[in-house]
Amino acid sequence: MPVVIIPLVASLVVGLLMFLLLAVRWPRYLRADQLARGLSGSSVILLGVILGLMMCFDLGGPVNKAAYAFATAG
Repeated sequence: MPVVIIPLVASLVVGLLMFLLLAVRWPRYLRADQLARGLSGSSVILLGVILGLMMCFDLGGPVNKAAYAFATAG
């Protein structure tokens, strides 16, 4: 039970919470609109530099994964 059932139930609960909290449409459009207005000119270059530094910081660790997820979602 501790090896199969508890992780399965916990994953389902966390997945459902993430889906309900993060997959709502209006916050996604609001964030995209804010990014579209805020990213122009040199701020796009700065974001690229920050993401590049995050990707090479720990070579596959959590910072790299966060930068990859942000870039993929963007």
